[in-house]
Amino acid sequence: MKKFRYLLAVIIGVLMLGFFTTNADAANNGMGFTASRVDNPYQTNDSVGYFDMTVKPGQHTNLKVKLYNLTNQELKIAGSVNTSYTSGNGTESYNQLNPYSKDLSTEINQLSSLTGGKQIITLKPKEEKVVSFPLIMPSKPYKGILEGAIYLSQLTDTAKQSSRGNLAIHNKFALQLGVVLRENGSVKPDMQLNTISTGIDQAASFSPAFSANLENTQPAMITNLKIKGQIKQHNRVLYETTRSKLGMAPRSNFNYLVNTKGERLKAGNYQIRIVADANEGHWEFTKNFTITKEQAEKANLHAEKGFNWWWIVLLIIILLLLLWLIIWLKRRKKDEETEDDLY
Repeated sequence: MKKFRYLLAVIIGVLMLGFFTTNADAANNGMGFTASRVDNPYQTNDSVGYFDMTVKPGQHTNLKVKLYNLTNQELKIAGSVNTSYTSGNGTESYNQLNPYSKDLSTEINQLSSLTGGKQIITLKPKEEKVVSFPLIMPSKPYKGILEGAIYLSQLTDTAKQSSRGNLAIHNKFALQLGVVLRENGSVKPDMQLNTISTGIDQAASFSPAFSANLENTQPAMITNLKIKGQIKQHNRVLYETTRSKLGMAPRSNFNYLVNTKGERLKAGNYQIRIVADANEGHWEFTKNFTITKEQAEKANLHAEKGFNWWWIVLLIIILLLLLWLIIWLKRRKKDEETEDDLY
């Protein structure tokens, strides 16, 4: 069941298109609708498909998106401008209307509150419509960037009937158009190591793992991020996990997992070492910590119980020896019978 849920999450993730979504991409992936950016006078880069704008404190403007219904049925679409956050797999995500309330983002200026919240949009068959999200910038000057996306999720269920029977394949899609808002001044991102606990690494067959919360404390993105995490005990490296091509949204955090490769996690005193390299900087952290019995049991309880492969190998060897012994005994008996016939 856990593997099924993980596979389902991966499939859903594949359906969510990224920052540079285009109409052609949508059509090729069987989307029910397309979305494209409408020109804005504050756009600083017209060559990109997302909003990259330079604005001023208290300024009013509209983020306009052109939608087109590709289907022959009416579609309902939920649209909102969402603040970016860093997902558990170490990538920027935009599907939460208010990630601040879920402790995924520490950004005070949530884009959804600056753009009027969620809209429900109705598109007639083959209809093209321009949707506007009014943007009112905070009156207080802001350094760095406000970053997120216009997130458009299809509410209409476009079920397709299978040719093999009554199985209906339900397709629900989402598109996202990036939004980057700049005022005067830029800042560099900075990373800090927060709490350390335990968790489950779904990507490593639900292995128990040490969970280190990493936070980008500044309103700037971290891109092309590579993280190497080591767990030590008595100056000996017990576990190590390295991941690359990660990214962190401005003012956000996520839990970096150092898995045990399926071994049961034990309570005790440990040391973690994190080395992080990105286009924007280099960070290193070393911290001593303690894992309680309850934390260890929680991680081990939800982990898949794997086979002890050494016992399996030993069993196979024993079976092969028994098979060889049976064949040898039969041949010996046959040879003895042959000798008896000769005499």
